[in-house]
Amino acid sequence: MKRPAFAATLHDPEGRMVAPARAAEATLRRLYCSAHVVATPQTDGRLIALLREADAAVSTGADSRIGVGRRQAILDAVQAGADTVHYCDFDRLLHWLRVAPAELHAVLDQLTAPCTFDYLILGRTAAAFATHPRVQQATETVTNHAFSAWFGQPADVGAGSCGATAHGAALIAQHSDEPTNATDAEWPAIVQCLAPGRVRYRATEGLSFETADYYRAEIAQAGGEAQWRKQVYERPEMWLQRLELSHNSVRAVLAVAQRLSRTSPPAPAPSRSDREGSGPNPRPLPWPGRGV
Repeated sequence: MKRPAFAATLHDPEGRMVAPARAAEATLRRLYCSAHVVATPQTDGRLIALLREADAAVSTGADSRIGVGRRQAILDAVQAGADTVHYCDFDRLLHWLRVAPAELHAVLDQLTAPCTFDYLILGRTAAAFATHPRVQQATETVTNHAFSAWFGQPADVGAGSCGATAHGAALIAQHSDEPTNATDAEWPAIVQCLAPGRVRYRATEGLSFETADYYRAEIAQAGGEAQWRKQVYERPEMWLQRLELSHNSVRAVLAVAQRLSRTSPPAPAPSRSDREGSGPNPRPLPWPGRGV
């Protein structure tokens, strides 16, 4: 089987990823058969030009909702002929390549080997999970408990990365409608419902906390990473955003189970207030790479 395709979303208005992307270009060319990136219109033009010069297919559509961008990225990869797709938020991939390159190679080897799965949840080891700010750990623990109770085994679904066969990716493209980061939980739920037993889980070290990589000047100005984390993450607004993501993630799994489950009775439909969250549409988090 040929190497996996890479699919990613990207939001980098300030060009923070230009230098690390340039440094990683040759390695990424060797790892993947193709690259398919959906970038927000606000992303720095230097980064988009660099990716295109490296033969990545980069779309800069007007829809800045991350769930929409993620679906488009994997659909682009499948339509280009990929047998398997590795999805990873772009800032997380650059971090993974820096801190645990051998592990990333092993994950891609797993996707390249004859697959006994259609979807591979890529989560975090306990050590990698513990590197994240408290607001992420607390709220994502809730999400993971809820998902694991539904899935039937422990899994971490908030790491922003997964693997999928062309069949799994096609199921996602057809049935996913989540506009937020909650696609992390929605996608494996879709595949589990439509292809029971074809979802696997792998914990990784490389999906540790990545955002600090891109804010070294701000960290120095704050007097260190601990002080920077406190300024950025220990705010009520951040707790609200992360609580909303946890709510959206659990809601998305229950909605998928109600629509698609072949193996169990439909889950109770969420109430109108649950479906709407705090307004007529779930409010997506800011995109990765913006200090969140």
